[in-house]
Amino acid sequence: MLDAKFWATTGIDIVACYRRHIFDPGGGGKGAKDINGVPYKKYSQEYGSTKKTGKMFRQASAFKDSTAPVLSSDLARDFKIFKSHSTGFGFGAVAQKGKVKQLAKMGRVIYTDQKPLPDKCNKLLMKELDKDVKGAFKKIRKKIRRKKINIKV
Repeated sequence: MLDAKFWATTGIDIVACYRRHIFDPGGGGKGAKDINGVPYKKYSQEYGSTKKTGKMFRQASAFKDSTAPVLSSDLARDFKIFKSHSTGFGFGAVAQKGKVKQLAKMGRVIYTDQKPLPDKCNKLLMKELDKDVKGAFKKIRKKIRRKKINIKV
């Protein structure tokens, strides 16, 4: 129940949910939303028009028509599970912390200490936690029911 194996398998699903919500790689960033579930605001006129050309250095062309915080897709690819143990898991972009902080200053918040997961991913995590705990209690109840209790009077 809630061991390192659970966190390792569930962590992969939670990180995938996070990537889909924050960056939307499957849709080229068109459905991407910030940590609060709000679509990203438009870029400045100059940067937006330059990004739409798709010719910026190392630019991921799939994201050229989106407002997702993706240019080279390094940040999106770097978000992965990096630590799994018996009390939880860690994920993020260790090498890209500066980008995360800069995005927050620009109003493109992809993470906060108060809210590390979007609501959609948080619900998925709670569902998986609930399923694991209920399964463990079910096993415990079966063991208890099978034991015979002899009471001598």
